[in-house]
Amino acid sequence: MDVAISAKNMYLEATALGIGSCIIGMFDRVGVKELLGLNQNIVPHLFVSLGYPDKRGDVSYSRNIPQLSIKRSVKNTVIGWIK
Repeated sequence: MDVAISAKNMYLEATALGIGSCIIGMFDRVGVKELLGLNQNIVPHLFVSLGYPDKRGDVSYSRNIPQLSIKRSVKNTVIGWIK
């Protein structure tokens, strides 16, 4: 879980800096260990690829997010769901 949290933070910071990123979790672990010359006790779990795009994508969209209604009572809290 710590590896995933760290990768997500790297992904978010890269996005904030205008850098493209992708979290990679499926790969040949034995092959990567050999390629990078990693010790036996080091196990790669995830990779985060980083790079600048050649050009910006031609994607435009808008999204309306409704307000959440939150109701509280003494015994329990009920949170409204997005409609």
